[in-house]
Amino acid sequence: MARKNYLAILILLAFNTLTLVSQDLRKYYENVFISEKFIFQNEFDSAFVYYNKANHVRNLFLQDAYNAALTSVKIGEYTHANLYIKKMIQKGISYKYFKKDTNFINLVKSKYWDEDVFNDVKPLYNVNLHNFLLNLLEKDQDCRKSNIDEKLRIDVDIAIGRIIDSLFATYGYLSEELIGVFPKDNEHFPIGWSPLDVILIHQVKLFNSKYKDFFEKSVLDGSMENKVLAMHSTNFLNDSNYIFKCFYLGNCDVLKIGKHYFTCGEDLEILVNKNRLRIFMPPLSHSIKSVQLKLLYSDFKIGYKPAEYENLDEFKIDKKIEETKKRLQDN
Repeated sequence: MARKNYLAILILLAFNTLTLVSQDLRKYYENVFISEKFIFQNEFDSAFVYYNKANHVRNLFLQDAYNAALTSVKIGEYTHANLYIKKMIQKGISYKYFKKDTNFINLVKSKYWDEDVFNDVKPLYNVNLHNFLLNLLEKDQDCRKSNIDEKLRIDVDIAIGRIIDSLFATYGYLSEELIGVFPKDNEHFPIGWSPLDVILIHQVKLFNSKYKDFFEKSVLDGSMENKVLAMHSTNFLNDSNYIFKCFYLGNCDVLKIGKHYFTCGEDLEILVNKNRLRIFMPPLSHSIKSVQLKLLYSDFKIGYKPAEYENLDEFKIDKKIEETKKRLQDN
């Protein structure tokens, strides 16, 4: 009886700890969301304040750290800009990238730019694990580049999956802080998905309901960024609880037809926004603004290019919405 009570207390403590972490993470994403809204309005002083608030809740995710550094530069807060650059260097970005990024030219020319200081910043991620994932990605890609038999390719994916499962069992989700980030070289910022994400895309396609709970738990404990879960959810087995986008076209939240932007029908949007709220994502209306910012004012790393269809009419949009609804109802 005492043992059962002890286990119950441990479970309750674990649940309460996760709840507290989740509450902090909600504050993190809320502050980032507010920062981005101020960026839309060119109010960089206010965006700067809320990025600092977010940073006090959690070490900024890479893209947020870049935007925080850039808002700092825009208002002349070079000391804070250096702080965020150091955080990015600790994850694997070279200071040499910022010398080539013209957005940071005022900082680079100022007395606050000190390459000796940046050279002394050491990576905080696990370099061995970082390199191991790069090697694992090669195996993942090799069986796709060659004309390998599909069964053999699946066998390779299953073997890679066992390795990934073992890593997850040992480390939990492999966060930016643990494995670092993966720029092409010292003069580039990471574009697209990381080696881990590419591997997981193929794993999720093969076992399309396997990681749902684990990924959501990882978002709630702060090790996985919420937009990464949203991306992988497009390959999950159909589940209305894991619909974070409307169209699943081009892996985007937003459709651009001619000069107009669309998300989805009102009732479907309510469901999607409810799911997005659960993992601290902003509503779909924010996606339209971030896309417009991306297309018109691309200094900041906010938003994604939408799926673009010049000649798609509203009838086809309605049809796509109805197809999504039916798919959810059938499951």
